[in-house]
Amino acid sequence: MASRHGILFCMGLLLFSLIEIVCARDPITFVVFMALGFLSYQPDSKPVLEYADVECYTDVDGKDYRGFVSQTISGLTCQIWTSQTPHIHLRLPSLYPATGIGEHNYCRNPDGHSAPWCYTTDSYQRWDYCHVGFPSDVCHLNILDDETSLDFTEYLKIIAAICLPYIGGVLSSFFIPSKASSPGWYQSLRKPCIIPPSWVLGPMWTYLYISMGYASYLVWRHGGGFDGAMLPLGLYVLSLLFNWIWGPIFFGYHKLGLACVVILSYLATACATVYTFWEIDETAGYLLLPLIGWLSLACMFSIYTWYFNRKIRLGKYRHENGFFESCLKRRMNSYLKGPKQAEKI
Repeated sequence: MASRHGILFCMGLLLFSLIEIVCARDPITFVVFMALGFLSYQPDSKPVLEYADVECYTDVDGKDYRGFVSQTISGLTCQIWTSQTPHIHLRLPSLYPATGIGEHNYCRNPDGHSAPWCYTTDSYQRWDYCHVGFPSDVCHLNILDDETSLDFTEYLKIIAAICLPYIGGVLSSFFIPSKASSPGWYQSLRKPCIIPPSWVLGPMWTYLYISMGYASYLVWRHGGGFDGAMLPLGLYVLSLLFNWIWGPIFFGYHKLGLACVVILSYLATACATVYTFWEIDETAGYLLLPLIGWLSLACMFSIYTWYFNRKIRLGKYRHENGFFESCLKRRMNSYLKGPKQAEKI
C-alpha cells in the first residue's frame, strides 16, 4: 500500500500531464509524467511502536518518553517544537527523527540530556527540564500506523501549494505582448547548441512546478507554518517571483541583459531555498535539486544568448557571426595559411 502523500504526488503529476496533453497536444508529455508518477509511488514505511500507557517510559534519561507533560519543573509552558518563537532552535523533526518531537509542546529528550526537557515560552529562559515521573521496568506496547490521517482541508492545502507556481507561470504569460512574442524573433537568435528540444520544456517545467509546490507544503507543515518557517518560505516566494518575471522580460520585452540578471538571481535564491528547506525537511530539499540543475542550464543559455545577440533588436533579424566565432575563424585561417599570410590578417 502506498503512502498518502506519494499517491497525491502521483495524482498531481497525472493531472498536469493531462492538462499539457490537451493544451499542447504533446503525447510525449503523458508518457514522461506517467513514468514520474510511477517513481513517486513509494510503499509505506514500517509501523511505529508506542507504549500503551503514554506516560510510561523505561530509559533512565527519558529518551523514550512520549507522554503529555508540557510544563517545566519551574512551571513554565513549553514551546512547540516546530515553532521558532520565542526561541530559534534546530531541534526539528527532520533533524531528530524518531525522537517524539513534532507539532506539539510535550517534553522530550531528543539529544541525550539527562532527562526530558523543552524550550520555554518565556523569552528570558531558553529551556528547562520537565518532571515526567520515574522510569518503569516494563511498558506494554501498541502497534500504530506511521501516518496520521489527513483531513480534506489538508489535501486542499497540498493542492493549493502545488498549483501556486503553475498558476503564477500561466498568469505571467499574459504580460508578454503578442507581437513581441512572435516565434520569428526567437528563431533569429543565436543560441547554444546544447539547449534541450522544445518538447522537453512543457513536461520539465510542469514537473518542477509540482515538485516546488509540494516541497513548500512539506516545509510549511513540518516547519511550524508561516511563523516557524518564515525564512525558507520567504526565499521560496522570492524565487517564484524571479521565475514569473523572467519570461516576460526575455520573450516579451527582449531585454536579454536584464534576463541574465534575473536568472542568475533566481539561481542564487533557489540555492538558498534548497539549503533552508533541507534543514527542515530532507525530502523537500531533494525535490528541489532538479530545479538547481535546470536553472544552471538556463543561466548558461541566457548568458550565451545575451552575449552573441547583443546587437539584435526587435524586428531586425540579422544573422551575424558572434565575436568569439569570428575571432576563432581568423585564428584558424592564420594557422592554416602560415606565418607569412598570418601577418596580413
